[in-house]
Amino acid sequence: MTEKHVLAVLLLDETGSMQSIKQKTISSINEYVEGLLPHGKQCHLTLVKFNSAGTNFLCNDVPVKDVPKLTEKNYLPSHNTPLLDAVAKTIKETDEKIRTSKLKPDVLFIVLTDGEENDSREYNQKQVSDLIITKEKDGWTMVYLGANQDSWTSAHALGYGNRGTVANFKATPEGITEVMATNYAATNRYFHRRTIYGSSEAGITGAAFADTNFMAAAPNTAESLDKDIAEFKARLKVKEEKKDGK
Repeated sequence: MTEKHVLAVLLLDETGSMQSIKQKTISSINEYVEGLLPHGKQCHLTLVKFNSAGTNFLCNDVPVKDVPKLTEKNYLPSHNTPLLDAVAKTIKETDEKIRTSKLKPDVLFIVLTDGEENDSREYNQKQVSDLIITKEKDGWTMVYLGANQDSWTSAHALGYGNRGTVANFKATPEGITEVMATNYAATNRYFHRRTIYGSSEAGITGAAFADTNFMAAAPNTAESLDKDIAEFKARLKVKEEKKDGK
């Protein structure tokens, strides 16, 4: 079976409330992207930031090795949270990218935000909900990682139909690390399921983001996911200590 490519889309909150976890967000996102490197040519990535100043694509459908790192110069939290506008614009841009792509990839669409909608001007909740429902029917795996809110209620209102792809996290350095470590483990599981079942059955299902009680795709899957989470945190710690000169 020839596997389709995957386009992982990461829509990242760059609003003012992210300032308190800016450093750990930068390092955790960079570690997540680096963790995708073993998937090689099978995986491309789109990295998007958003706040009320605009929706900014740092890269769009590029090989993981070509994704620019987040830095203190290109990640500058400020302004409000036009979540609806950002989600809609990113979905539509991704749709257009796929339409013109020869690869016709499967899509893993991840939203990470520490706040609820408060500043959209172009799209309303029903429009975005309709888009998300359509994309889930099209086979996109839609993930919502939220802090300072009831993420399931927020995601459900936006049209997300799979509780297993929604997670709460605390807007603290430890919280952003934990949710990105879990997201990394779940993404590895996504690729693993594609290898076993093919892309049509590869969606992250069940309690994938709620805890480590993942539905087993192979023997010892839960243990391997715990291992992925621990290794993510360990690698991140080593790099941060090296940067700090410890």
